[in-house]
Amino acid sequence: MLYEIVLHGQVVIEAIIDKDPVAKFLSEKSLLTQAQLDSILIHRFATTRGLKMKEMASMRDVGRVSKGSFLRTLRQGEKNIAACIHTIILGIYLDVIQPETASALVNISEMVSRLKGVSVADEEVSMILKSLQELAKSMTKPVGRENL
Repeated sequence: MLYEIVLHGQVVIEAIIDKDPVAKFLSEKSLLTQAQLDSILIHRFATTRGLKMKEMASMRDVGRVSKGSFLRTLRQGEKNIAACIHTIILGIYLDVIQPETASALVNISEMVSRLKGVSVADEEVSMILKSLQELAKSMTKPVGRENL
């Protein structure tokens, strides 16, 4: 998995993003800060290995942070992810996002998930990123305003 890129015992978010154009594109468009994403990935990596919070706090890209700082950015990141999910569901519920667009989101998400760790031609990556961008742009366009 991508979050298992480790350098000297550290999960290195910069290495993940620099190595993967899809991760780079998505992180630039995301509402997560680099610190939040770093904390979430470290937490996933570390909990599967039974590491303690003190060890997780020492694995941040910026170097050791306090446990409180690590937990704060972890919780902020988790809260932002949950808020994004709720926002999409609210948009569907209020007909701001069309159900077929939501289905396309699921399909593209599955496609992107299958790309992790796979070598893909630059043209294919560009096509996928363009599709992601177009989908995100079209999600809130009312029917009949798709070309505006």
